[in-house]
Amino acid sequence: MTPTLVLDTKMTLGEGPVWNHLDHKFYCVDIQEKRIYSFDPVTDVLKKYTLPEKIGVAVPTIDGKLIVGLQDGIAVFNPEDTSLKYVANIEKEVIENRFNDGKCDAAGRFWAGTMHINELPGKGSLYSFDGRSVKKHLSGISVSNGLDWSADNKRFFMLIP
Repeated sequence: MTPTLVLDTKMTLGEGPVWNHLDHKFYCVDIQEKRIYSFDPVTDVLKKYTLPEKIGVAVPTIDGKLIVGLQDGIAVFNPEDTSLKYVANIEKEVIENRFNDGKCDAAGRFWAGTMHINELPGKGSLYSFDGRSVKKHLSGISVSNGLDWSADNKRFFMLIP
């Protein structure tokens, strides 16, 4: 296979690439530009959605929306009408923190970590959100990145630079 460039978005700080097998689109975010990108490879259509604050992660949901980790918390973004509904205000009082990377586990819980905007060591935390409540799992994290689980879901992996 020979790789070919499909998108040249010139992002400032791209993060969180994810393929949605339900709508057959590719999603990613540009943290600094506060944008979500959606790309349909069949129609070759790229859509950009600008949000009101920095976004670290966007994960597709089964109902066609995206659960997003923003500077002030977790929200649900609807690409159809561009509505944004906050579901959990996490670290809203810590104005120098923002969400970085995140994913959903096999049980459907959204996991994401926060970090200091200037990457100061140990200022972030790792959270999960099950659709009803938020749970803090770890604190003192510098940058949560590359979250994933083993095939049997018994181990959780996270890159911490």
